Amino acid sequence: LAPLKDMKRLVLPESIEHFEPSDLRKPYDTSTKSRCVIGGINTSPKSLKDIHISDKHPLYRSKNGVLYSADGKQLIYLPPHHYGETLEITEGVEELCEESCCFVDATVIFFPKTLRRVSDKACCSSNMKKSEIPSCELGMSAFQGCVLPEYTDIYNEVIPAKAFANCSNVKGIYLHDSVKLVKNEAFSYTDMEKIYIPSTTQIEENAFVREESRWVESH
Repeated sequence: LAPLKDMKRLVLPESIEHFEPSDLRKPYDTSTKSRCVIGGINTSPKSLKDIHISDKHPLYRSKNGVLYSADGKQLIYLPPHHYGETLEITEGVEELCEESCCFVDATVIFFPKTLRRVSDKACCSSNMKKSEIPSCELGMSAFQGCVLPEYTDIYNEVIPAKAFANCSNVKGIYLHDSVKLVKNEAFSYTDMEKIYIPSTTQIEENAFVREESRWVESH
């Protein structure tokens, strides 16, 4: 489905057995030089606003144009086209699945109190300028390439590799006492001016690396 750049609404058949957000993106372009290319994610159906599936489907369900697991505990895919809108992810969601909320352009995103995990690459390259980063378990590259609030508070116990790499707009980051470990490249290439780090927080050697590096295909 990746070539369908201008589609606005997608209806999945009842017969579908497996869906991944990457089904809607072009294959990874090895000629791309930008560091913001994240694990092959370099395109998105930017006009897509709604995704729907039959109410009888045993694995998935849709609500307000968003795709969830049948039990409502996993957000499978949030379409990106919500410019100027306020989004509220349904209470009861415990996990944002891999690549589920990439490239989302909304005014603000409200995360539910029930959220327990933001998986690998779940929210990369989305507009979080007026959103609060949820306090829960984060996966690798969870918010890589995002537009962050100018002053961002982070409460997560472990900040994994590249969790906030390549983020823009942010001027100051405040790590609260609950943050125990900042891993390699967690804030690499992030355009920030100041960061507060508690004395009890452990920091891996390259957590804040900013050096320019030559792009290689295997990077």
